[in-house]
Order: sequence, then structure tokens, then C-alpha cells
Amino acid sequence: SCENPEWVEIYNPTSSPVNLSSWKLKDVANPAKDISALGTIGAGAFVVYEDAGDGWLNNTGDETLQLINPSDNVVDAHSYNGTTEDVSIGRETDGGLPWKNCTTSTKGTSNNSSC
Repeated sequence: SCENPEWVEIYNPTSSPVNLSSWKLKDVANPAKDISALGTIGAGAFVVYEDAGDGWLNNTGDETLQLINPSDNVVDAHSYNGTTEDVSIGRETDGGLPWKNCTTSTKGTSNNSSC
């Protein structure tokens, strides 16, 4: 396993809770990861999926990560090309655009004014 597990933060921008049962995170090159164990994400809240496996996300080349609902519809996705160690990729503002490299990790909390 990795010293620093890869993680994906999920933000619920809606005014209602969302049950993540049967939701998935899909790296386009690897099998989808079931995120049901994250439970229900509250309105305006954050949850974090961690994966300790080596190389789940492609950190050196082209990558697309998808959030997929139980109906197999892509709810959100982001494509990028490579990453830098100890730098995360996040939305500049919660639920908004643009995506940016974030030198300050906001794992499980708001990106506003931090990314």
C-alpha cells in the first residue's frame, strides 16, 4: 500500500442528502470503485474516498475520473494530464469551476479560498 493513499473528495452541492449506495468512482483505465460504504452525504457536505492501492489513479499521463450514479450515468467527471507529488486537483470553489492544482490540501473540507 502507499504511504499516502490516493483520495477523492466528493461534494454535494444540492439542498438534499444523497445516499451513495451503488455509486462508483471510475478511473477510465481501471475497474470502478464502489463508494457505497461512504453512506449518505448531507446537503452541502463533503465525503472522502481513500484508496491505499498503488497506482489506482494515473499520476503520470492522461486521466479521466468519473462519478457514476446507480443508473450508470456520469454525474461528474474531470480529465487531467499528470500530477505533482503532494499537490491535489480541485475545484477553485466548491461545486464550481475552474479546476486547479491545489498546493494546500482541503481533504474533506471546503476548497473556497484554499485552492
